[in-house]
Amino acid sequence: MNKGLTAGLIAIIILLIASVGYFIYQNQKILKDLSGQKQSQQTPQATTQVSSKPAPSPTPLPSPLFTLLGTQSAIKSHLNSKDYKGLIPYMTSPAVDFSLMSTECCPEQSQQEAATQMSYIENGLPLDFDQNNPQIKTLKDKNAQLKNTFIGISTAGEHLAAFTINSENKISKIQLSVSWKLYNN
Repeated sequence: MNKGLTAGLIAIIILLIASVGYFIYQNQKILKDLSGQKQSQQTPQATTQVSSKPAPSPTPLPSPLFTLLGTQSAIKSHLNSKDYKGLIPYMTSPAVDFSLMSTECCPEQSQQEAATQMSYIENGLPLDFDQNNPQIKTLKDKNAQLKNTFIGISTAGEHLAAFTINSENKISKIQLSVSWKLYNN
C-alpha cells in the first residue's frame, strides 16, 4: 500500500511539473506572437499613411492597436520587465513631455531619450499599477498634476511612475520620482 501511494504521489508531481512547463511555454509563445503582431500592424500603418497622401482623407482614425487598456497594459508589462524601448510605439511622436521629480530635468524628449531615462526608477521595480490602491488614490486626490494619470508605485521602495495618456491612447507625458512622498508636500 505504501509503494502504491508513493508511486501515485510521484506521478502527480510529474504531471504538475509538466503542466507548469507547458503553461510557461505557451505564455512565452503568446508573448512572441503578440510582439510580432504589433510589429506587423505597425508596418501596414506606415504604408497606409504613405499611400493615403495622394487621396484626400478625413481625420485619421486612431489605430486599433492603441486602446486605453492596451496602452495601460503595455506600460505595466514593459516597465516591470525593464523593456523600456517597448514603450516607444505607445509614446506621442516625435517627442514626449518628461519630468524627473526634484530635478531641473527634463525638457520634452524624443521617444528614444524618454525610454532611456526610464532606468531612473529601475531600482524600485516592480511597480504596482492598481489604480484602486489607497496610496495611488491619495496621490491623485492631493496632486493636480497626478489626477488624470496612470500611476505605478514601487512594491520594493518608494519609486513612482505616472503616465498621462492622451485622447489617442498614447503616452503624452511621463513623470518619474524616486519617492512618491515628494508629492505629499
